[in-house]
Amino acid sequence: MQFDLGAVTASLRVTNFAIPDTIPVPTVGAIVTMDIEWSGLTAEVKVKDLVNGFAGSYRECHATINWTATRSPDMPRSVASAMVSFSAGRAPTDKRVE
Repeated sequence: MQFDLGAVTASLRVTNFAIPDTIPVPTVGAIVTMDIEWSGLTAEVKVKDLVNGFAGSYRECHATINWTATRSPDMPRSVASAMVSFSAGRAPTDKRVE
């Protein structure tokens, strides 16, 4: 993870992270890789929640996530063939500031 609080930027890379699958027996179900980037200050927010006992000053910003998953070699092909593939585009609520 890298971050610069003054510039309101951060990035995180997770590579070849094993996601467990316990049905029918414990095994690695998939391997995921993701890159997450935060940047572009959109708001500064102060929160005070007396009920749950926390407070703080926060900086909101944009986030981008690139995520991939592949079937683990340990997963039986009969199970893998029933898996669903998923791909997402930009969210309709996403606002890009140039």
